[in-house]
Amino acid sequence: MKRIATAVAFATAMNSVAFASTETPSTAELLSMIARMEQRIAKLEKERAEAVRELKAAKTAGPRVRSADTRTTLPPIHQAAPLPAEATTAYAKSAPTPWGGFFVGASLGGARLDGSFSSSGLSISDSVEPTSISVQGTSRRNNGAIFDMFAGYDWKLGTSAVFGLQAEGSISTLSANMDLLQNYNDGAYTSVTSMRLNWMASGLARLGWTPNDGTLLYVNGGWSFAQFQGQYFASSFDLNGPTFGFGAAQKIDANWALLAEYRFTHFNQGSWSERYTGRSGNSWSETNYTNSARVDLHTIRAGIMYQWH
Repeated sequence: MKRIATAVAFATAMNSVAFASTETPSTAELLSMIARMEQRIAKLEKERAEAVRELKAAKTAGPRVRSADTRTTLPPIHQAAPLPAEATTAYAKSAPTPWGGFFVGASLGGARLDGSFSSSGLSISDSVEPTSISVQGTSRRNNGAIFDMFAGYDWKLGTSAVFGLQAEGSISTLSANMDLLQNYNDGAYTSVTSMRLNWMASGLARLGWTPNDGTLLYVNGGWSFAQFQGQYFASSFDLNGPTFGFGAAQKIDANWALLAEYRFTHFNQGSWSERYTGRSGNSWSETNYTNSARVDLHTIRAGIMYQWH
């Protein structure tokens, strides 16, 4: 292409010279003219190449400008897009409710037994004179251990209140020594006997408050039934009475919780009859007599519970 352009320029120049003068140019003039034409052509080629580069650059830059003009504004990275209302509602329905649902647990603690009992109406007849016996016993407030297993159900009331029902069974090593005062016709005598708690069952209701999702503070109350065994008595005897206390529970994960509780149980005075058969001298005698007992029980226990939501 460069050679063609050079030839065209040369022919044009020759025609111009021919019209301008009828004289034939010299060889030196012709060579000078060709050199000037080649310089002109080189300059035009350079300008053309520069124009092509600018055109390509303009085509490449055009889509970027349009993309910048039409781009979509996105939220900053640190701002989370809000969840749809449907997703929020579904999460709220599936989220577990703290302190609501069925639970089971166990606890271990210490207990103190305070009590008293009496016997009256016991008489022994012999060949000389009847002998009447009355007995008064008072406990020495002995301590022991108590183990409980329980199950129940909690309902969440509003945002911070909890109401629950609980059934509980207990066994213990609790045994209290008793000081006896035995009154006979001919005088009074003292001795020592013992009384122990065999088992206890309780039905409870509790009302609690949750200062936060992981903590429950509560009071409880109900009724307890227990069986006792006395060394002085011929048989075991049953007592029942109100029980009430207070405690706290703390979640250690979504289902497990630790608890601590104080409970006081007052067993109402109960009475029962027994029959005594004894020998005095050369004769045997049988008689009925009446026993009565009253017991107070103090317990402090710590435990663990698992609750389904």
